[in-house]
Amino acid sequence: MKNENEYYVGQRSVEPKDTLGFHEEKDTVFLDKFGAVFNIEAASGIDALMNEEVKTLLDLLENGLAVGTNDLVNHSFGKRAIRFKTKFIKNEVIKPTPKSGFNTTIVMGGKLMNKNTFDKSTTRLTILLCLGWTLLYADRTALYPLLTVLGENFSLSSTQLGTITGSYFLAYVIMQIPFGILGDIFGKKRLLIAMYFVAGLSLLCFALFGNSYILLILFTALHGFGAGAYYPTAYGIMLEMANREMRATAAAMVNLGMSLGLIIGLTIAGPVFIYTKSYSGIFLVLSILTMIAALFYQKSLPSIDSKTRSNTCGKKATSVPIWTILKNKNLMCINISRFCANYGSWVVITWGPTFFQTERGISMEFAGLFVAIIGVSSILPSLVAGRISDKIGRKKISILLFPLGAITIYLIAYAKSPLAIIITLIANGIFGRASLDPVAIAWAGDHASSISRYAMGTAIGILNFSGMMASVIAPIISGLIQDITGSLVTAFYAAAISGFLGTVFILMVDEHPEPANISQTS
Repeated sequence: MKNENEYYVGQRSVEPKDTLGFHEEKDTVFLDKFGAVFNIEAASGIDALMNEEVKTLLDLLENGLAVGTNDLVNHSFGKRAIRFKTKFIKNEVIKPTPKSGFNTTIVMGGKLMNKNTFDKSTTRLTILLCLGWTLLYADRTALYPLLTVLGENFSLSSTQLGTITGSYFLAYVIMQIPFGILGDIFGKKRLLIAMYFVAGLSLLCFALFGNSYILLILFTALHGFGAGAYYPTAYGIMLEMANREMRATAAAMVNLGMSLGLIIGLTIAGPVFIYTKSYSGIFLVLSILTMIAALFYQKSLPSIDSKTRSNTCGKKATSVPIWTILKNKNLMCINISRFCANYGSWVVITWGPTFFQTERGISMEFAGLFVAIIGVSSILPSLVAGRISDKIGRKKISILLFPLGAITIYLIAYAKSPLAIIITLIANGIFGRASLDPVAIAWAGDHASSISRYAMGTAIGILNFSGMMASVIAPIISGLIQDITGSLVTAFYAAAISGFLGTVFILMVDEHPEPANISQTS
């Protein structure tokens, strides 16, 4: 029940005689989707919140009244700044404990949530974002089993075919950082929806008008441009919604869409082509579904953008300078290691179907299906890896997965029989990039949130830029290696070496953000 002396919506609720010197009518907070967080703007209370009072509030964090479960929220008191992490649901007053030393009752607008579980809104969000990835990955990977068809239709070399796939990733990668910044400033949901529709429209043009090598490159690149907004916006939204203690698990749930889309795209492309006798059919269907999904997201995705939050507080939305993130040693080592993991993964995904057809004698119908085994076998392990990461730490699980993933790539090229190939593909799904991804996303989110709450979209954009640069380079380099050597085996071995190199950079990453970062102002 609401007390007449307590303020819920849009105000910081305190008892009338607040020992910290706040004026109730002027001290406001913004309420995120979970409840209230401190964001004191009243000048009358600024001078009071110093020294011992600040320590008292930090005690409040440590003793359970405010728990580090959501993104860091900056609270500026003059030139000082503290960040409180809170996550609450509605309609319960939280009393201070004697241990906290905080003698003012704070009505948080809700009871403290279990930091190791999802609420309904977070679960719903992860499902929606997972479905978004499913479509985008099906859009992307449906092309790979049809590379040999395009090569025959347009008389293209392996290097030229690699350039078509590389054009997607070039546009995709180039836009990661700009879209991350724009999402932080103008709203992640708005940007996600607009660019998702562009991705669907460009795929439609690929299906209807892609009748020359240049047009295939153009429409593929345009599709990559539209799809490029999804990663920084989707994971930026997810990291803001999920508890820190559940970030890797949430990322793994969203990442399931990658595996599902990989399975769908690689599995149905060959059979649809054989049935329709045209490479356009599959892309026509996928493009329509993608554009419909963009319209669906307009109503279904929550509006929790930084811009919305800052407007509620009366502040102008901003973003963290790129240099602030680039000079962070931990984030940079995570980014480089992700490049190494992605390089190996995209060699297998883009050239795997061709490799199995031309060098292992597997038919087109089954070549794409073989690579899809990675997606199937990675679904459960990626969730397990994410949960283990949330429980025991990001570094331990990463040090284990990197070398094991590299070994599986080597074995894929080494294996000769269909059974041996299937076993190595299953192993790659268990230990490869799919299991590393949620750990890397959560780890980057941990370090980015210690810089500023406005750093999330930009940092995730840089993370994916670093990782997906491998998607641009790997298809082209691997195609070049095949043109020179006449085989893709060497390209797979180079991909395995890249995985081992990633382990070196993982060893340089600190498990947790440096304490000094937590006191920085955004």
